[in-house]
This record gives sequence, structure tokens and C-alpha cells, in this order.
Amino acid sequence: MAEPSSPFDKTSSNSWSLSSIIGDEGGADTIENDLGDHNDEELQLQWGAIERLPTRRRLRLSLLKLPEGEHGIMRVVDVTQIEAVERHLFIEKLVKNVEEDNQKLLKKLRERIRRVGVKLPTIAIRYKNLSVDARCEGLTRGCRINSREAEVSILKDVSGILKPARYN
Repeated sequence: MAEPSSPFDKTSSNSWSLSSIIGDEGGADTIENDLGDHNDEELQLQWGAIERLPTRRRLRLSLLKLPEGEHGIMRVVDVTQIEAVERHLFIEKLVKNVEEDNQKLLKKLRERIRRVGVKLPTIAIRYKNLSVDARCEGLTRGCRINSREAEVSILKDVSGILKPARYN
């Protein structure tokens, strides 16, 4: 006698079809995950289905584009169970998005400064033997009486020049 299938029956790549997660048993409304048929509306439907899941399941799932052939396939993946290659792609995608966001922000800021006509500083700042120390206090979770203080040296005897428009 066959066991009833769980909505989270795994395929060989630790991913699930969207229909198995939301409970569609292969009816006419099954969403194809092939990027050839994929558009923004279907992507929104997939994310909508994930958002309707209970919080515990939703936090573990993500849509991940896996490179297979010329164009990748969008799959619903449990990020706690992914293999090394999928994990690498997932983290690379996150880092890439952060880098692109930072670049867009800096480009917009630079364009706005240029458009408004604000002149950036034209002086150079020289420093010699610069030292920066910080005093830190470490507390234990249970009680705040047993605090330990430590002094951390961040910069020690640093010399140099900060040139205009290169403050980064």
C-alpha cells in the first residue's frame, strides 16, 4: 500500500514544485517553472503562493534560478536543505544584489550632486601618527554587575593624506 505523498516530497535536487507546496495536484492551473514560459505575472503568482504559506515554512523557502541549459529554471527551494552548488548560487545572488544596490545609490548621489551644482571639498587633509582607541564594555546576559571593560586599538600611528572627492 502506497503512503500518501507529502506536499514537501523532495526531488533529486532538494527542490519542490510550486504545485506540491500550495496543494495543486496537477490540475489545469499548474504553473510551469520554465523560463521560456515565465514572465513577471507568473513570478508574482509564485511569490504570492509562498507568502500565503505559514511563517515557519515561508522563511525557509525561496525562488532560485538554477542554470540548466541556455536559460535557467525557477524553482521553489528550501534554503536550509540546498546543496553546495545551489547554496553558492543563492549567496552569490544575494551579494550581487547588494553590490548593485550600492552602485545605484552612489550613481544617483553623484548625479544629484552634479545636477544641483554642489562643489565637493577641494582641500586635502593630512594626518600624522593618528591613533584611534575605543573603550568597550562587555556585559553578560544574566546580570550586568559582572561587566568587563576592554580597550581596543582601531588605528595606531597611521599617517596619510585624504584627497578631495576620494572620501570612501
